[in-house]
Amino acid sequence: HPEILVGGRSMKEFTWTGRKEGIVVRGELESESLDDAISILKGRGIEVEELVETEHDIDESISAGSDHHQVFEHRITAPRTNALAVISLVVSLLGVIVTWFIPIITQIAAIICGHIARSQIEKSNGNQTGSGMALAGLIISYLVLIVGLLVLIILGVTIAEFASEM
Repeated sequence: HPEILVGGRSMKEFTWTGRKEGIVVRGELESESLDDAISILKGRGIEVEELVETEHDIDESISAGSDHHQVFEHRITAPRTNALAVISLVVSLLGVIVTWFIPIITQIAAIICGHIARSQIEKSNGNQTGSGMALAGLIISYLVLIVGLLVLIILGVTIAEFASEM
């Protein structure tokens, strides 16, 4: 395998595949040896699954560079939608329809799911999506609860007025 000289040191090019925070990533790097390449990737929090020395053409920009530990990462797996975010949105919309039959329960369930989903999404470091769905579920649920409370207050005042006139 041809080697690149950087600053008088012999460098080899490697391609690699691994996992970082649960996401499958792959890329290329230059290092002095296979062991050095593994330690560089582990230092970046990558669990190495495959590391292969590659053939290459000598590139003047690489041989002239001073940073011989260039690591390029590419995300392979797409983030997944958080299930609780979907549940929050669906239950909040269902709650709008059934709010007069089952008041409060569906909206409280949607609010709990929405807050948990947003917390999980934030902690997932990009592995989960759906924050907008969870937020929509929260907004709908809070609005339905507020409107429902206002309707109950108005209804109570109206009934009290009507009862006092009798």
